[in-house]
Amino acid sequence: MAFDENWETIFSQQEWGKYPCEEVIRVTARNFYCVKDRKSIKILDLGCGGGATTWYLAREGFDVYGIDGSTSAIKQASNLLQREKLTATLMVSDFVQLNFDDNAFDAVYDLSAIQHNRMEDVQKIYQEIIRVLKPKGLFFSNCISDKTTGQEKAEEIEKKTFLNLNSINNDVLVHLFSEDDLRELMEPFDNVVIDAISRTTNNFQNRIGHYLVSGFKRD
Repeated sequence: MAFDENWETIFSQQEWGKYPCEEVIRVTARNFYCVKDRKSIKILDLGCGGGATTWYLAREGFDVYGIDGSTSAIKQASNLLQREKLTATLMVSDFVQLNFDDNAFDAVYDLSAIQHNRMEDVQKIYQEIIRVLKPKGLFFSNCISDKTTGQEKAEEIEKKTFLNLNSINNDVLVHLFSEDDLRELMEPFDNVVIDAISRTTNNFQNRIGHYLVSGFKRD
């Protein structure tokens, strides 16, 4: 099991993320807004947390599945959906062994969830994503990059994997991806696109970089 129990502590003490990021709206609009029967599009939200992306996808009419290792996170997501009478399939689950059939999903989204794993588990998770995606299915990831500051003061437990990175929540493990990491992980996909964004926090004291990654499962 790869799930970090610190996330259960975090979600049990606060609400986390009620609105989706701009990038997931763009990738969804670009790929699926033209589909007339949106319920025919089955999307897996990996690490759904409090349900922001799951809520958005359900609101837009897609067949949505949200998973997270935190029971409290799934409760938050369920409450968010219930308040607006939306439906999605939610479950507590670990990413390294997805409880879904092969070729089950038209898309899998990772909104900064896979990054909270050691590289050994990241590789396993990518293999599971490939397994559950339909041929030509879309994978989209927004993941933290090695351009993020604070590495020199953090505890490096393996190459580019840290605890106590002050740009992120200090209690959780985070892997900072390089472009080479992602090129290797995305090798089984076609039409791979990798872009980068960054922002500053705490009055320019910290910089957080992200890669936006997408690709389509080969036939």
